[in-house]
Amino acid sequence: MLQGSPKLLALLLKDRDAWDVNIRAADFKRAYTPLHFAAEKGDTESLKLLLACEEVDVDAKDLKGDTSPLLLAIKEKHEEAAKLLVENGASLNMKAGRSTLRELFVKTFPALDPDTIVVKKIRKVMLDLKDKVFQLLKATELTDDD
Repeated sequence: MLQGSPKLLALLLKDRDAWDVNIRAADFKRAYTPLHFAAEKGDTESLKLLLACEEVDVDAKDLKGDTSPLLLAIKEKHEEAAKLLVENGASLNMKAGRSTLRELFVKTFPALDPDTIVVKKIRKVMLDLKDKVFQLLKATELTDDD
């Protein structure tokens, strides 16, 4: 991110109703979210501010549906940024080409075992999704007549 961006971001985050933390950049910028940009640059101050927002989508995908903030942090070798994302609920099980993010993480950061990273924050969005899927399945159960 740009020099001084954590201060600007902190100002924006004071008025959470004024903008969406998951806002996407223009299509030609692959529709990255602010979390993508912070992860790509290894900007841990901005990451911490964004990850403090309950509604941030830690596993947001880009326009093509293949790049998450964690993948960017791994590709750019930003170990602290990658660790922060995992601590805040980023999935290591997502596919990135033929590998999982876990495999890429281990290959890129061999001194850091991802299984030792304590997930401090489970994202409510994912919990809500799980509940909604179960509710949908229950509501659409087939009877013997079906």
